[in-house]
Parts: sequence; structure tokens; C-alpha cells
Amino acid sequence: MNINGTPMITEIGAPEYTKDYFRDRRYQYLAARTLGHSLPIVNGCEQAAGIHYAAKMLTVEIEPERVHFCVDITHCYPSSAGCGEIVRDFQWDRQRGRIQVKDYYELSHNESFESSVITDKEVTLGEREAVLTSNGTRVVIRPLLNTVFATVEDHEYKDPNSAPKKVHRIIMKPQNLEEQRFISYEILVGKDEG
Repeated sequence: MNINGTPMITEIGAPEYTKDYFRDRRYQYLAARTLGHSLPIVNGCEQAAGIHYAAKMLTVEIEPERVHFCVDITHCYPSSAGCGEIVRDFQWDRQRGRIQVKDYYELSHNESFESSVITDKEVTLGEREAVLTSNGTRVVIRPLLNTVFATVEDHEYKDPNSAPKKVHRIIMKPQNLEEQRFISYEILVGKDEG
């Protein structure tokens, strides 16, 4: 997510390319793993690699004031994740500068389900919101409907020039894994008041 030309929510993009990146060790690199993206991790499992692990588009609605995007990502995960169904739903309200994300889940076993947002900006984490600021812009990530923050993890990688980089993984989880069937949060964009 770029605001005023500043990337606030990060897509790592091109990492340091080595021989291993194009071989069996590719998925040990943060840029190639679920861990390095704003995606769910299901029962400790990241998404799997290969043509059989594909998402299915369910809804795309693009209107002047809003965008709605919904995708079934159930088959992106290995069988050990126990996914009965995983659906990600995005709603972007262009007028308000607000994105709502909801991850629905149905699992055969409930060990853990977490969703995350990746950023390279410093994170100020409170009980009910995480705040990112840069170049006069303020982005607030707020859990909704029985979703809570778990923690913020720091992860390192190298860019294409071999320079060390760091991203923060803001992790959210359901307040009650077995009783709930979704995680939801919103991302709000505004001017930095500080």
C-alpha cells in the first residue's frame, strides 16, 4: 500500500538473488515465503509451492467508490494445515481511505490461525490499534470483531544489492479460535497529527 508515494504496507519484492533462491532452498528466503507476506498462517503451516496449490477468485467488483475482492485460498495450503475452507475478503472504501480484510476459516483441527500485515515502517502497537507513520501520513491497523493482536515480529532479509533490510510482521489472531470462524481488521489512512 503506497500513500503519497510512500510504501506503508510492504511487498518485499525482489530479494537478494543467489543460486539457492532458484533451487530447493528458495522457500527459506523471506520474500518467497508466506511469512514474508500479509497472509494467514494456518495451524503453523505456510502456503505450499507448486501448481496444485492455487487460489480461486470468487468475487471482483470495481466501482468508483468501492472495490470488493474475494478469493478462496483453501488449496494454497498443504493438507497438514487441515483447511476445510479459507476465504479472504477485501473491501476498499475509496472515499474514506479504509480497507477491511476478513479471513474466514473452517479447519479440521484448531491449533492456530493468524493473519498479518507486513511493513518496513516502525510500529507503535497499542491494545486496539497499530500505528505506522511516514512522510506526514498515518496508517492505523485496527482489529475488528473479536480479533486481537498477538505480537509484532521482526524479520530480516537482503535486498537485490545484498543490503540488509528488516520488516515487521503485525500478527492478529481470533480471540477464541474454536468459537470463531474468522479474523477481521481494518486499515485506515489519514494525515499524521503528530
